[in-house]
Amino acid sequence: TGEAGLELVKTHKPDLVLLDVMMPGVNGLEILRQIKAIAPEMPVAMVTASWNPEEGRRAFEGGAYEYITKPVDFEYLKTALLVKLL
Repeated sequence: TGEAGLELVKTHKPDLVLLDVMMPGVNGLEILRQIKAIAPEMPVAMVTASWNPEEGRRAFEGGAYEYITKPVDFEYLKTALLVKLL
């Protein structure tokens, strides 16, 4: 769930978060907002099952550095994550 992921961000301080938009409970855009309130510098890449330009705009405005649609191209995902980790 988004809440469980948020707790991990608070306790483990990961180098990067890969966050789905649609999750049980609180949606990914709200979790993104909460992550950025705790750790504004934390890189967050969003993943979604359906392309929605408005949702994508909100993700970028909320601080996501990437918005990837499913089915995921894993080579692209690998590159998008490495850009922030290296």
